[in-house]
Amino acid sequence: MWLKNNMRKVLNFISFASLFSAIFLILVYIYWTWIPKTPLVFNSDVKVLTPKVRSGEYISYSLDYCKNVSLPATLTKEFIDGVIFATPPIVVNNPKGCNKTVGQTLVPNLPSGIYELRFSYIYKLNPIKEVTVVTTSTKFEIMEAR
Repeated sequence: MWLKNNMRKVLNFISFASLFSAIFLILVYIYWTWIPKTPLVFNSDVKVLTPKVRSGEYISYSLDYCKNVSLPATLTKEFIDGVIFATPPIVVNNPKGCNKTVGQTLVPNLPSGIYELRFSYIYKLNPIKEVTVVTTSTKFEIMEAR
């Protein structure tokens, strides 16, 4: 009789622990997936400071943004002129808060033409949610190489 009562208590404890664990995991999942989070907001498009460049030169641009999280992001830069030329992704961790900054990137060997630069920041906010923030630059010209 004693063993039967104790076994019932153990099974009741396991049942309640399983039920509360399942409810907790469901609530965490809902929080991670449905709570909106904007990690990065651009106040304007990226402004290109060097409107004419050649392949192999650096292009300068200015960013005006407000970063709301202190997480790193994976940044992909793409040169677009009807065809998309992507650069390898890099990990960046700009400081949290509103900032204006000037950056540079090397222009790869591309055909001459009018381009714009697209920046894609991918933030992994939690184990199941990624947010991508995309902005584009003003147009610039890549001239023929000398």
